Amino acid sequence: MEKSVRKGKLAETAVQVLDPISVPTEKREVYITVKETAEFLRLSEISIRRLLTKKKLRRFKCGARTLIRLKDAEALIREA
Repeated sequence: MEKSVRKGKLAETAVQVLDPISVPTEKREVYITVKETAEFLRLSEISIRRLLTKKKLRRFKCGARTLIRLKDAEALIREA
């Protein structure tokens, strides 16, 4: 798509979703699985799922997979 066709924030976001390579690396979100989050935080997977249930961590579903934004896991460490 040409820039003249892409107008507004919504159109820009749609292009980023459809073409993730166009998004600069520093703006890309990194998502990790429950198992990877448990390893990163040195907790059990059950503990991570409890944190998700208590809404201490935000979950993103991708089909059957539960993903967690790495920034959220890092923020949990800073809060502790």
